Amino acid sequence: HVLNASGASWNAGNIDFTGSQMVLVLKVSGVAFNYMDGLLAYQDMSAWQKQAHLKDLPSLLEFM
Repeated sequence: HVLNASGASWNAGNIDFTGSQMVLVLKVSGVAFNYMDGLLAYQDMSAWQKQAHLKDLPSLLEFM
C-alpha cells in the first residue's frame, strides 16, 4: 500500500484509490447509522444517539 501511494508509483501511471474508497464507505456507513437512529423515538435513544441522530438525509454538498 505504501509503495502504491508513493510519488514514483503515481508518475508511472499507477493510481491507488483504496484510501479514498475507504473514507467514502466510512462516511456512507456513518450517515446510514445516524439516519436509522433518527427513526427511533427520542426517549429510547442513548445520549450519543441523541447527539448524532439525523432526522433528514443531508444533501450531497452537506455530505461531502
